[in-house]
Amino acid sequence: MLFFALLAAIMATMVSTTAAQSGGSFTFDGATFYTDRNYDGDRYPLQVIDECNELPDYISRDVSSIEFYKEAFRTVCDLYSDENCSTKIYTALEESTPDLYTIGADDAIASVKCTLIPL
Repeated sequence: MLFFALLAAIMATMVSTTAAQSGGSFTFDGATFYTDRNYDGDRYPLQVIDECNELPDYISRDVSSIEFYKEAFRTVCDLYSDENCSTKIYTALEESTPDLYTIGADDAIASVKCTLIPL
């Protein structure tokens, strides 16, 4: 199971790096965090799975929407208001959410922990 999660994380990193270099859009198993509602604004594609991920300064506590991608895995994320994944504000988010205000998490997320589950 850990092998498949690691493999998916490596593949997501390669795909997002390639897309970033080419300037094109991309999809992968995982989640992308956006500073504006409706998947707009600055974005941060999550590249590390199964451990606490502190969001970069440019997006920390400024996330307003999250988009999930499901190719071979379902991504499930716990959202935290602190940098070390200890103060949970939402458990097991797995659906794209265009407005985090609806779940009480708008501009509150500082770190996340996501898991990939095979479809």
